[in-house]
Amino acid sequence: MTAETRFDRDLPVILEDLYLGPSPDYRNEVMAAAVRTRQRPSWTFAGRWFPMADIASRSAFAPRVPWRTIGMAVLIVALALAAVALVVGSRQTKVPPPFGPAANGLITYSADGDIYTVDPTSGLATAIVTGPTADSEPVFSHDGRRVAFRRQSTTSASPADDIVVVNADGSHPVVVNAQPFPGGSGGFEWAPDSRSLIVNATARGSVGSATFGTQADGSAVWLFDADAVTAPRALAVDGASAYLAAARPPDGKAILINRPIGDDQQLLVLDVTTGKETLLATGGAGDIGQARWSPDGSRVVYSAKPADDLESERLFIVNADGTGARQITSAPGTWFDIDMAWSPDGSQIAFLRYERVGEDDWRIRPIGIYSVADGSVRDVGPLAAEVRSQAPNPADQYATTGEGMFIDWSPDGAMILAYPSEATGHPVLIDPVDGTWTIVPQLTTPKEPSQAWQRLAP
Repeated sequence: MTAETRFDRDLPVILEDLYLGPSPDYRNEVMAAAVRTRQRPSWTFAGRWFPMADIASRSAFAPRVPWRTIGMAVLIVALALAAVALVVGSRQTKVPPPFGPAANGLITYSADGDIYTVDPTSGLATAIVTGPTADSEPVFSHDGRRVAFRRQSTTSASPADDIVVVNADGSHPVVVNAQPFPGGSGGFEWAPDSRSLIVNATARGSVGSATFGTQADGSAVWLFDADAVTAPRALAVDGASAYLAAARPPDGKAILINRPIGDDQQLLVLDVTTGKETLLATGGAGDIGQARWSPDGSRVVYSAKPADDLESERLFIVNADGTGARQITSAPGTWFDIDMAWSPDGSQIAFLRYERVGEDDWRIRPIGIYSVADGSVRDVGPLAAEVRSQAPNPADQYATTGEGMFIDWSPDGAMILAYPSEATGHPVLIDPVDGTWTIVPQLTTPKEPSQAWQRLAP
């Protein structure tokens, strides 16, 4: 059987017929028009689709600049640089909390009317305030960045003084009071914010008066701006006086004051925002001694004469709301336990001890340390007489033999700095664990108990 081949034979004929089919009537006209029109060359080039004169005279433009994108990039870079500067700045200005443990910095002191700092590790001393004025009692602010000190006034005819604030290196001095304090300003200390100072000073006039005169109506407690000379704020008047370390941690919204009421004394907590007073203790005139806040502000330690032992002065602890008062030191015989200082973590209280061994013979004993955890008391450090440059000194207000000291914990709580109460003594550093001690020969002047040691960020 063979395949059908008819279509193969007929295909050439069909194609020829299609090719030779009839032409349209307008064929001759199309051909004539094509012959008369000249073909434009190079149609495949894009430029030939536009008039050449227009193309040659038109300016050539670069691609559009993405200004918005560039602007955003610049903004991001600026923000990143600002963030870096902020981080670097924060590292440079990082400060410790106003209370609690911190790193140890320099120690400030005065000598020959000038203010110094000393590195307790290297012993390198640096004069930060010098000049003809008599400057004394320097105190570091809680953030460690500034020092306040007392300056004997050169503008007052009668004895008076000013309070001066400088940076830790002695720069940018500011006298915070517009007028000298007549007869002296009494005690002063930094408020927790390190921007103001709490000052005991005689007051003249009504509450809120910023005037100080030679005739005073009584003691008062004032708040001074540490950055500029402004009118101070009266915190307490009517004969009230503040204790050192009077501002309540951590915000300073309350202070400890001692107010005489007739023949008695009252130890009070004064809320400086509301004026509310909370009674902590009452005693006869001279019965209540000093008082100190715990680092967390929850308790107060104070010295007072026990009702059953009026010849002695012992330590008591009371809650900040006035409850739970109890005596924490006692020993056979007649003792004065005073000048107490809380450790930075609030676990211990260091204090000075004086024992009466005769009718008018008080002997200074080693520093005592009270443990808040178990109530025990132990002695550390030397007898003050061991580090005297001369002894005995009958002029000592507390003892006929030996010398009193003021104590200040190091910010990290690892050492106790004990200052002599007289210029002839030598301050010592005491290890509160084993009681060993070393003399700091650079420090040779008396110091009230306050913030002598610079606090640094941990």
